Amino acid sequence: MTTKRTDTWASPLAGRYASEEMSRLFSERRKFETWRLLWLWLAEEERRLGLPIAEEAISRFDVARLAIEHRVGELALGDVSVAIAVAHEHRAPTFDARRYVIEELKKRVPIWKLELYADGTRDWVDPTRRVTEVAS
Repeated sequence: MTTKRTDTWASPLAGRYASEEMSRLFSERRKFETWRLLWLWLAEEERRLGLPIAEEAISRFDVARLAIEHRVGELALGDVSVAIAVAHEHRAPTFDARRYVIEELKKRVPIWKLELYADGTRDWVDPTRRVTEVAS
């Protein structure tokens, strides 16, 4: 059984002209890690520059406290990727605030996903595409 290398640059020139270091530098894994760091930096800068989703939800729904946590890294099917905790003396505002936060996260924070399939293929999922686009 041969092991397929999935962490090397996929260019046809990589085998002929690229060194091992060059193949590593341009690997899918390196690209994923770099993009992940860039998106984390972007999210932090968006928050710092005035796109505070949590603060908006707190003032809009008059909730006492709100926390958002997004997991980074490899997740299995069914794993929780986003946790939103809201405190209010009534349930309805907490549900509304959570719904607002998750929808705003989807709109404002472009979180790319690398989906790995059982047949060995993989695909980057565009965070901006709509469900209707996927179905067609």
